[in-house]
Amino acid sequence: MASKGTFPDGDPSALVELVGKRILKGSVLTAMLGRIVGVHVWPAGVKFKHRGQVPHVRIGRPTLMHPNVSAALAVPGVDAPTVQYWLNAAGVTGAALTESWGNISAQFPDGVSAEFVVHWTISALKAVGASPAGGWAYEGEKPDSN
Repeated sequence: MASKGTFPDGDPSALVELVGKRILKGSVLTAMLGRIVGVHVWPAGVKFKHRGQVPHVRIGRPTLMHPNVSAALAVPGVDAPTVQYWLNAAGVTGAALTESWGNISAQFPDGVSAEFVVHWTISALKAVGASPAGGWAYEGEKPDSN
């Protein structure tokens, strides 16, 4: 299973597998041993180092401080209340939303499936105007990297 790649808009199976096996099934100990601690998702065609210039999501594994899987949605140049309004207007639900560092943070309930997390991620990106014309890109984040 690749920790980075691209996938077409209609087939997120590679990302579902990665989130399921590396984010939902891991522990703090496995994260410390070099596993990935998060997955970044953004429109394909944009290099990883430039993902901050487009809407993107970081799916994070549970931690001691945050015991549930989370997703941080960043939309450059748009304030968090506006982003939250767009998510609500598009019907993107199923996670508790809060504002954190100018981004929207979504906390998923216990027992959430990888399919749901990926569906929420793609739906949220589309709700804020990200274009999947070339598909989606993803890359795993190792501990102490970004």
